Amino acid sequence: GRQLPASYLTFLAWSNGGLFIKGDREFAMLGGEELREYLLTYELPATMPGAVPVGADGRGGLYLIDTRKDADAAGEYPILHVHADRFTYDDAESLASVFVDLFRSERGV
Repeated sequence: GRQLPASYLTFLAWSNGGLFIKGDREFAMLGGEELREYLLTYELPATMPGAVPVGADGRGGLYLIDTRKDADAAGEYPILHVHADRFTYDDAESLASVFVDLFRSERGV
């Protein structure tokens, strides 16, 4: 029931997904039509309520927007990464405080 960040919606309007590589990190970004499929396939509403999948890392892990708390003043949410076998908030790694910062780091996950 929360609004997705404007930066993410702008990204979808620009590319609607795609494969990007920066440094050691791969971004297989989801298109808008793939979001529901990933939510259901990985059972995120049950295991990680409030997590919105935005991409995969090429090794079975996911990049997620964490909408559990209110957005910041700019309407942004933190970005998390979860490994393929541990789809829980306890095992999630914080990667960025806003969507666009996800692409700025070259550190692999």
